[in-house]
Amino acid sequence: MEVQFADVLKGFTFQNTWIATNDRPVKDITATVKKAYDLMSVHVFE
Repeated sequence: MEVQFADVLKGFTFQNTWIATNDRPVKDITATVKKAYDLMSVHVFE
């Protein structure tokens, strides 16, 4: 899902992770970061 930066500011929460690169629209990457964290933390909590 791509949104404009102004839209991010309107719906900003501390629960989401956003990325902005060059002149591209900002993108919500929360699901990707959560999945990466889950995968990397598997061995920590075993």
